[in-house]
Amino acid sequence: ALVRAYRLNSYDDGTLELVDAATHRLFLKRIYCPDVPRSRLFLGSVVTVYGRALEIVGPADEGTTRYLARATSSATGRVV
Repeated sequence: ALVRAYRLNSYDDGTLELVDAATHRLFLKRIYCPDVPRSRLFLGSVVTVYGRALEIVGPADEGTTRYLARATSSATGRVV
Protein backbone atom coordinates (compact mmCIF):
# COMPACT_ATOMS: atom_id res chain seq x y z
CA ALA A 1 0.00 0.00 0.00
CA LEU A 2 1.19 3.46 -0.86
CA VAL A 3 1.47 5.78 2.14
CA ARG A 4 1.87 9.53 1.60
CA ALA A 5 2.01 12.43 4.02
CA TYR A 6 -0.50 15.28 3.64
CA ARG A 7 -1.26 18.38 5.65
CA LEU A 8 -4.98 18.60 6.34
CA ASN A 9 -6.18 22.19 6.70
CA SER A 10 -9.53 22.48 8.49
CA TYR A 11 -11.49 25.74 8.52
CA ASP A 12 -14.26 27.13 10.74
CA ASP A 13 -16.85 26.97 7.94
CA GLY A 14 -16.63 23.15 7.71
CA THR A 15 -14.31 23.09 4.72
CA LEU A 16 -10.96 21.37 4.46
CA GLU A 17 -8.11 20.95 1.99
CA LEU A 18 -5.19 18.55 1.60
CA VAL A 19 -1.65 19.67 0.76
CA ASP A 20 1.12 17.22 -0.15
CA ALA A 21 3.64 17.48 2.69
CA ALA A 22 6.66 16.64 0.50
CA THR A 23 6.00 18.96 -2.45
CA HIS A 24 3.78 21.56 -0.71
CA ARG A 25 1.39 21.33 -3.66
CA LEU A 26 -2.38 21.34 -3.32
CA PHE A 27 -3.72 17.77 -3.49
CA LEU A 28 -7.41 18.42 -2.78
CA LYS A 29 -8.82 21.92 -3.14
CA ARG A 30 -10.87 23.41 -0.33
CA ILE A 31 -14.19 21.58 -0.14
CA TYR A 32 -17.15 21.36 2.22
CA CYS A 33 -16.91 18.05 4.08
CA PRO A 34 -19.64 17.65 6.74
CA ASP A 35 -18.52 14.07 7.49
CA VAL A 36 -15.30 15.34 9.11
CA PRO A 37 -16.17 17.69 12.00
CA ARG A 38 -13.33 19.27 13.97
CA SER A 39 -14.26 17.12 16.95
CA ARG A 40 -12.94 14.09 15.02
CA LEU A 41 -9.58 15.70 14.27
CA PHE A 42 -7.30 14.54 17.06
CA LEU A 43 -4.03 12.59 17.21
CA GLY A 44 -4.55 8.95 16.35
CA SER A 45 -7.96 9.36 14.72
CA VAL A 46 -8.70 8.11 11.22
CA VAL A 47 -11.02 10.17 9.01
CA THR A 48 -12.25 9.34 5.52
CA VAL A 49 -12.23 12.01 2.82
CA TYR A 50 -13.51 10.95 -0.61
CA GLY A 51 -12.74 7.30 0.10
CA ARG A 52 -9.22 7.90 1.38
CA ALA A 53 -8.47 6.95 4.98
CA LEU A 54 -6.36 9.65 6.61
CA GLU A 55 -4.69 9.00 9.95
CA ILE A 56 -3.95 12.08 12.04
CA VAL A 57 -0.33 11.54 13.13
CA GLY A 58 0.72 14.96 14.38
CA PRO A 59 0.09 18.69 14.36
CA ALA A 60 1.09 20.66 11.26
CA ASP A 61 2.33 23.76 13.05
CA GLU A 62 2.64 25.56 16.39
CA GLY A 63 -0.89 26.99 16.18
CA THR A 64 -2.34 23.52 15.79
CA THR A 65 -0.25 22.28 18.70
CA ARG A 66 -1.70 25.01 20.95
CA TYR A 67 -5.25 24.32 19.73
CA LEU A 68 -4.91 20.59 20.43
CA ALA A 69 -3.44 21.26 23.87
CA ARG A 70 -6.46 23.41 24.81
CA ALA A 71 -9.02 21.08 23.24
CA THR A 72 -7.70 17.88 24.79
CA SER A 73 -6.20 19.00 28.09
CA SER A 74 -9.18 17.84 30.13
CA ALA A 75 -9.63 14.58 28.21
CA THR A 76 -6.13 13.16 28.40
CA GLY A 77 -5.97 9.64 29.73
CA ARG A 78 -4.75 6.13 29.11
CA VAL A 79 -6.61 2.85 28.94
CA VAL A 80 -4.61 -0.17 30.05
